[in-house]
Amino acid sequence: MSSFTVNQVVGDAYRLTFSNLRLLARIAVVPVVLMIVLDIAVALFAEARSLIVVHLANSILSLIIQIPIWTSWHRFALLPRETALPTMGYFYRRPELRYLRNFVVLLVLLNVFSALALVVLMAVLAGAPQQVFGYTLVLTLTAAVVAYTRCGLAFPAAAVGDPMTLSGSWKATQGQGLRIFGTMLLAVLPFAAVALILGSIQGTLYKAYGAGNIGTLVLVAVGPVVSAV
Repeated sequence: MSSFTVNQVVGDAYRLTFSNLRLLARIAVVPVVLMIVLDIAVALFAEARSLIVVHLANSILSLIIQIPIWTSWHRFALLPRETALPTMGYFYRRPELRYLRNFVVLLVLLNVFSALALVVLMAVLAGAPQQVFGYTLVLTLTAAVVAYTRCGLAFPAAAVGDPMTLSGSWKATQGQGLRIFGTMLLAVLPFAAVALILGSIQGTLYKAYGAGNIGTLVLVAVGPVVSAV
């Protein structure tokens, strides 16, 4: 892992993705349509009393919708073309289910950590609820970054049928956390900038709806690049 530089890995990921846009478009048609429909549904329920539940359901469904894109692109990046191409498409099979299970396990662990942090901070900072929630958010986000950078190898492993587990990834990435984080950050930053610029333009032109659709398209586009890293 240490023989590759961050710039080299990110550059290879972008070249792989943008030199195969036709293939990516074929795989992404269904999820893009589903994401836009989901976006519209969330907008329709924007005034609902259970707004938190609506956004939670949106996040979970968005994850489920996009997983087949990510697993396909992992296989395209890691396997020989003659092996990868027949397995690429929008479907849920054992690799996709294992990929989803890894996400669920990490989310459960992060929620347990967040709850414990909240309880401890409430005891330490009694009478300062804003500080409690602020510190809890920072700790949870930090834990999420650490968990994904250290356990992230389990996801491409699931896509290609490798038996590596989350704990196995944690051991394999010992001492490489900062490099992995820097690689992921460098891969995502251009998409974040594009989303902000295009979202601002759309928000100006279509104030009634905002930047939802553009944000959705950028979100779908960033997945393959990160999957190829």
